[in-house]
Amino acid sequence: MRKVNCIKVITRAHTLGYCGGVRMAVRMAEHARAHHRGSVYTLGPLVHNPVTLARLRARGIECLDPAHLSFALHAPAAPGAAPHAVEEKTARTVVIRAHGVAPEVYEALERSGAQVVDATCPRVKESQRRAQGFAAQGLHVILAGDRNHGEIVGIEGYVRAGAAQACSHLPGGAPDGMLPQVQCFVVQNAREAAALPCLARAALLAQTTITQGEYDAIAAAARTRVRELTVARTICAATARRQAALRALAPTVEALLVIGGAHSANTQRLLHTARETSLPTWLVERVEDIPPDIYAFSAVGISAGASTPDCVIAAVEQALRTGGAPVASRVSSSALPKVSTCRAVCAAATSSVGSAGASGAVSPGAVRPFAVGSVR
Repeated sequence: MRKVNCIKVITRAHTLGYCGGVRMAVRMAEHARAHHRGSVYTLGPLVHNPVTLARLRARGIECLDPAHLSFALHAPAAPGAAPHAVEEKTARTVVIRAHGVAPEVYEALERSGAQVVDATCPRVKESQRRAQGFAAQGLHVILAGDRNHGEIVGIEGYVRAGAAQACSHLPGGAPDGMLPQVQCFVVQNAREAAALPCLARAALLAQTTITQGEYDAIAAAARTRVRELTVARTICAATARRQAALRALAPTVEALLVIGGAHSANTQRLLHTARETSLPTWLVERVEDIPPDIYAFSAVGISAGASTPDCVIAAVEQALRTGGAPVASRVSSSALPKVSTCRAVCAAATSSVGSAGASGAVSPGAVRPFAVGSVR
């Protein structure tokens, strides 16, 4: 049974929710669905938020497992289909997700005949460009971030492209059997940075969603291993603003809710920032995840990751309001979606994502969004 609602004030962080890059990616995917005939896919989850993925799927935008890319792009039309039907059946549009992809993936998509819509975040594009440029100058490249994250994997591809440019400038090209002149290293923390080989010249770039504190520690450790280190500023300002807004919010409340996808890198960094305040903190993906213990506090602060849609923030705030006595809010919600709409979206996410299974694997015959589990 739910405890009596003691919440008197709900305060939103002054910056939270969708960033410009995520909002752009979602709009581009929806525009592709509205204006392109045939199948529309995103190459992997467009963003790491289950409600957004369910919303896209409801609009006919499927999430394609890159392992089955060839099948989806080259599936034949039904025998005997009318010419117009064949055109629609064989038309393929693939949306590059906000995290970006390696250049060879982009080129493979274009060679397949698919129409490519590039929704890569502009800040990630800048990191890709700079990584390729450093490698082309002959510098080793060190990437600070999650080595399995799509953004880092994509940037590694641009380092390879830059390394190829650097090798092409050597007399006769790169000698057979020799290691590339330029190497790429991925470090996830300062400890890994301290274990780098000794390098003469290198450039360090950050995954756009890591915290400045993490990056500073990695840079300090890398300087002990690299004689001449160039540290690029590649942390997204939107990520930093959300973290700063949460820190400013913390002294005014008794507990914090961070709203966002459990698999979202920027949401996880925001959660880490919240826990550093020592306040009771919870991560919720949707209304159903709100912990009963939150109602014991009189002042609650809410923040949300850069891939969290407005409707989810509004739905969580409304659920906190209606848990008991009327609650005051320090941020106007007049421009937010109706609660009934938010609940419908959240319900769709619960049914669509919850039934997808935990593995996230997609078979060629049943392309669907990756499953994202909730954190309670």
